[in-house]
Amino acid sequence: MENVVKETVKSYRRDIDGLRAVAILLVVLYHSGVSFLSGGFIGVDVFFVISGFLIGGIIYTELNNKNFSYSRFYVRRIKRIAPALLVMLFFCSVFAFFYLSPLELKDFSLFSGSTILSVPNIMLWHKTNYFSPNAELNPLLMTWSLGVEEQFYIFLPIILSVIIRFNKKAVASIAVISIVSFVACVILTKTNPLFSFFMLPTRAWELGIGVMLSIMHKEGRFNSLSILKKEFLLIIGLSLILFSAVAFNKNTMFPGYAALLPVLGSAMIILGNGRISALLLGNRFMVFIGLVSYSWYLWHWPLLSFARLGINGQLPMHSGIIISGIALFIAYLSYLFVETPFRKGFKFSNNKIIFGYVAASLILLSPTFAAYLLQGIPQRVNPAVAQAEIDKLDRIADRCLVGYGSTSYSKDKSCVPNTGQDAVALVGDSHAAALRGGVDQYAKKSNMAVYQLTKASCPMLLGATKAMGDYPSHAAECESYNSKVLALITRNEKIKTVVISAFWDSGVNDKNGDYTAINSTQSGIVALTTGLNNVIQRLNDSGKKVILVKDVPFLKFNVVRAIDNQQIPLRRTINELIQPVSLNSESTTDYRLPKEKVNALLASVANDHSIEIFNPVQNLCDVTGCKFKSNNRPLYYDNQHLTYLGSAYALHGL
Repeated sequence: MENVVKETVKSYRRDIDGLRAVAILLVVLYHSGVSFLSGGFIGVDVFFVISGFLIGGIIYTELNNKNFSYSRFYVRRIKRIAPALLVMLFFCSVFAFFYLSPLELKDFSLFSGSTILSVPNIMLWHKTNYFSPNAELNPLLMTWSLGVEEQFYIFLPIILSVIIRFNKKAVASIAVISIVSFVACVILTKTNPLFSFFMLPTRAWELGIGVMLSIMHKEGRFNSLSILKKEFLLIIGLSLILFSAVAFNKNTMFPGYAALLPVLGSAMIILGNGRISALLLGNRFMVFIGLVSYSWYLWHWPLLSFARLGINGQLPMHSGIIISGIALFIAYLSYLFVETPFRKGFKFSNNKIIFGYVAASLILLSPTFAAYLLQGIPQRVNPAVAQAEIDKLDRIADRCLVGYGSTSYSKDKSCVPNTGQDAVALVGDSHAAALRGGVDQYAKKSNMAVYQLTKASCPMLLGATKAMGDYPSHAAECESYNSKVLALITRNEKIKTVVISAFWDSGVNDKNGDYTAINSTQSGIVALTTGLNNVIQRLNDSGKKVILVKDVPFLKFNVVRAIDNQQIPLRRTINELIQPVSLNSESTTDYRLPKEKVNALLASVANDHSIEIFNPVQNLCDVTGCKFKSNNRPLYYDNQHLTYLGSAYALHGL
């Protein structure tokens, strides 16, 4: 090797802590709801580059000095990461026991366990979309990045050991791995965005750039950089990061190509450690924020998430900032009394540290596992809370609503009964699926069976389909699904009636999805008109009775959560403190009706084909507002999907 590294003492750089401060401030302000930092999530990418730079440098130095020890390395990682993380999980778990509903506690336990086992990103990949509205209600969402880093710590020492032993060209080898990772990231951001966002293989290039930078720095390749060049790199780097934080938003295809800006910006800042860097990043305030950044990252999100769970609407920005300020104070205490003593104060042997870590993890895992197996321990809460969640579970466990990625309807007997009776077919998306109770009620009057043929975000159309920005393959899948459903209905003589419904508004001027014609450039409401006309004509031609159902009111709060916030004492306190809204009545004026132009279109299509049209609003709403619960049981299980009881109520008179 050209430059054998002999350094044994890590040189502390204040500007790195300052860069940490930039990263955590962007993340926290974004999570607090500061609107102009719509891309503040890129702070995590900055953290990845820093981790690659620091950890890569430590491993590379020790490998070249031939004093690297896997056990010592992993013990250092345990001392750095585990104490603050486990303390946070302990206190949040105790709070969650008194604060969360059974379903929420069950989910919390699942994510807490996956965090302890260092696989939260894998669990979140299966369960969550980081930018979806429900993601902000997961108190442990932020642990995904810890999972990526912890998995990186497992593989990096092995990779560098092999490279240095057999290849010697460390930078070139890491570059190849990083390029492969980046290419995978770009491809999967389009085809499998959740994997690309949460998983190490598509994030490794960000950490890899930090590793390459560290190795090149250790080998002295940047020694010739002039002060002027360093200042230029710093300014450009900061500009790239700040531009990304302001210009990006949840609709940006990320990480993909877009992640290059904050990643390269971070690399430039690390290289640009000159006078301006000392002034902007090395000052006392930025260094302080950088030092407490890990604990602040751990605490800010659970507090924000718990607060959001305790209110019926959106968390106001000023409340978010206040809560993040409280989290900063807790982070300072964590830094003083948890992080620092375990890193620098307590002197234990490696074996004792590993034993303590395993023991503490098992102590936390035991009640976590129990809470999950016991379905969130419903005995803790008011029966109204448990009943509301039973009503919710009944619908979200719907076997007849197939999800994204599927092109075939469910063959379950509850979905395709095939009993020989005359039947009603319920078709459409999740809003249609939520009408099952009302359709069962309608079918029972004539002793008919019910076929439920529904797919998420897939209204029943012919010659048109529904595109989804988060799922690029969805439009084709929806088209294929609908063709199979239509074939089943038209060839089955026992299906006499077809009930069609959907979240009709969602594909009209929607940022995340749109109706799109199959063989033309039509989109939006025009494509919806074409698709509906075609499918109704096909059904009419096959002798089916068609009933078109308009959509339900869209509430501005989650009904089950509102019941939780009334019935769980600690939740009620938070609700009254942050957002004092009374929901003691069974009706609310806090709703939005379906778009008039869409309802007018549905009425026009029904009239043109001489079919029946039904409006559930007539049963749910009157001059005083729209009904959202009955005898403390929810009519909606969120803010737009009806419960079984709610659909029977809404479709009364069909």
